[in-house]
Amino acid sequence: MRQEALVAGVVCTDDGSLTLFDDVHRQTYHSVRGARAEAEHVFLRLSGIEERLVLGQETSVLEVGWGTGLNWAVAAASALGAGSSLTWYSTEPNPLDPAILRVLGTDQGLPEAVAAAFHQACAALLAAPAGTWVEGVALCGPSRLALRIFRGPVQDLGDEPTGVDALVHDAFSPDTCADLWSTELFASLGRRVRPGGVLVTYSVAGSVRRALRAAGWSVSKHAGPPQGKREVLRALWPASPGGER
Repeated sequence: MRQEALVAGVVCTDDGSLTLFDDVHRQTYHSVRGARAEAEHVFLRLSGIEERLVLGQETSVLEVGWGTGLNWAVAAASALGAGSSLTWYSTEPNPLDPAILRVLGTDQGLPEAVAAAFHQACAALLAAPAGTWVEGVALCGPSRLALRIFRGPVQDLGDEPTGVDALVHDAFSPDTCADLWSTELFASLGRRVRPGGVLVTYSVAGSVRRALRAAGWSVSKHAGPPQGKREVLRALWPASPGGER
C-alpha cells in the first residue's frame, strides 16, 4: 500500500519502486505516485538526457539533490542500453547510509560492476569531509559512466562543473528549502550549462517559475508522469527573444 513504511522510513510507491521519507523536511525523496516513474519521465526524458544518449551523444548532467541516487540510476541504465557515455555531477550535504540505498534497491537492474561503483561512491560520500568531491567510474562495454558527487550544498560548488547539457533540480520543496529555489541560485546554475541547456524539476510553483524567469530562463509547463503530478517544469538557458516565458 502506498506510503506504508517498510523499514526506517522506506516507503513503497504506487509503481512498486521504493523511496524514503525524510523526517526533517517531512517529505519523501521522490513521488509516492511512483518514484521510478517520476525519475524516468521528468529527470530522464523531459530533460533530453535519454534522447542524447540514444543518439550516442556523450552527455554531462548536474543534479541538485543526490538523495537516493535514483535519478542517476535510471540515466545510467539508459546510457548502458544505448552504449553511450554519461558524466553525472551531483551535490548532497546530507548523504544517506549506503545500507539504506541497498534496501531501496536503487541499483536494481544495473550490471554488477556499475552497482559496485555506485555503492563505493556512496560509502565514500558518507565518509567524505564537507566541501570535497568523491568519484566513481564504471566501464561497461562502450559505455563510460563517470560519477562525481560533492559533499555539500550546491551554493558551495567551485569552478566546476561548467558546460553541462542538463540540470536535474531535485531538491526538497520550496516550502522547506527556499534557498535552493531562488533567483540567485537559478542564475548561477544557468552559468553552468551550455547554451541551449535544459533544467527540469518536479515543482511548478509560481515562485519557482518567477525565480527562473528573473534569472534568465525560458520556462514552460509539461505533462507529468502517468498517474503522477499533473504538470512538471522545463526551462531552457538562456531565454530566447520571443521564446516561451
